Amino acid sequence: MIVLNKNLESYQKNSSLTNGKYVKIAYKILIEAIESAIQAIDNGEFDKSSKALILAQNTVYELNQALHMNRNPELGDRIRECYDYLFRTLLTANLKKEKTLIKKSLDVANELFDYWDAVMEKEGGKADTVEPNPHKLTTYAGRGSIKKKTGHYEKKSILKKNKLDIKQ
Repeated sequence: MIVLNKNLESYQKNSSLTNGKYVKIAYKILIEAIESAIQAIDNGEFDKSSKALILAQNTVYELNQALHMNRNPELGDRIRECYDYLFRTLLTANLKKEKTLIKKSLDVANELFDYWDAVMEKEGGKADTVEPNPHKLTTYAGRGSIKKKTGHYEKKSILKKNKLDIKQ
């Protein structure tokens, strides 16, 4: 487990991806998960829909944890409120299997993605490279992610584990 931690840290240090690009990838995962949930509900595959919505909730959780509140507290609070709304809407949609709530979540996720894309373009694709963010994306999502980060559980990235769950 410790070896994986060191490998992940080494990769992140040598990676050409900035925190801003990680956030953009997380938004893409969020949008794809929500779209997958809609498609699954259309096909009557409620288990698949539930897995996709849980992935979306976990991604929103990670995005919320990665917020850099010191940079602009007012904007950070607004984005955190959006994440809170999105998380609650996804949770309710998953419990009730309401497609209208899922579509509302998709609209919010797309708006947040477009906003982040504009920020990245304005900053030349280097958002969050000026100062380190102590709350950076961990690539471990959901309940228990703090324990996962410290090595108490097996680590699997959002990209590998949860994307495979959606496509099964």
